[in-house]
Amino acid sequence: MDNFTAKVEIPYERIEDLIITGVEGGTNYWMTVEGPWLAGKDGWLKEQIEKGTLKLSNRHAEEDEDGEIIEKVIDHAALQKAIDLMAEKYQFHWGNFINESEDAETGDVFIQLCVLGEIVYG
Repeated sequence: MDNFTAKVEIPYERIEDLIITGVEGGTNYWMTVEGPWLAGKDGWLKEQIEKGTLKLSNRHAEEDEDGEIIEKVIDHAALQKAIDLMAEKYQFHWGNFINESEDAETGDVFIQLCVLGEIVYG
């Protein structure tokens, strides 16, 4: 039997909440945010993403075998790719997000998908 696909529309605010949850509670062991982090300022995160000025990197992590530091500008395309990856490959975390029961771990996974394209840490 063939599979079925459902398209889900996600309000931007949900993605912003997921990023804030990840940064404030789940990613500080491997990631840094370039520039000021003003999670409490309404619209700041969305503005940074739209301008392409939100930079995230794995600077706090232990160096990988190549000693590579990955820095990524998070824009709409990076967010969409992370959403697609989480829905396709990480259904447990996707389910937590869709059911609005995400936590710092879910935010961490989402940000890793934005920056690294897979779960590398944890």
